[in-house]
Amino acid sequence: MKTKIIALIFLFTGLGLFVFGINIFIYNQYFYKNAISTVGVVVEVQDYKKKKIFAPIYKYTDQNNREQKSISYFTSDPQKYTVGQVLDVLYDPSNPSYSKIKDNFSPWAASIMPGLLGFVSCVIGIIVINSGPRIKN
Repeated sequence: MKTKIIALIFLFTGLGLFVFGINIFIYNQYFYKNAISTVGVVVEVQDYKKKKIFAPIYKYTDQNNREQKSISYFTSDPQKYTVGQVLDVLYDPSNPSYSKIKDNFSPWAASIMPGLLGFVSCVIGIIVINSGPRIKN
C-alpha cells in the first residue's frame, strides 16, 4: 500500500511537471512568433548571488526608440558574455521591457527540463503501480 502511494506521488508530480513544461513550451512558441528582433549591448555582467554564476545585463532600443535595460534569466559558469558584447535580442512588442537574448538553447531549456523530469517521473510511477502484487481470481 505504501509503495502505491509513493508511486501515485511520482505519477501526479510527474504529470504536473510535464504539463508545466508543455505550458512553457507553448508560451515560448508564442513569444518567439510575435517577438521583434533587435540588437543589444551588454552593459554589465552580474555575479549572481556571489555564487560564481553570471548573468548579462543588456540594453537595447525598442520600436518606439526607447532604451530598455534587462537582465538575462539564464546564467552561466564560466562567464559567457562580456561588457560591450553585441547581442541579438528579442522583445515583446506589447511589453517592450520584456526581452530575451536570442540563442539556440534557452528557448528549449526552460521547457525540456521540467517536461523531461515529469515524463521520467510518470514512467517510474506507472512502472511501480503496474509491478505490484497481482490478485488472482
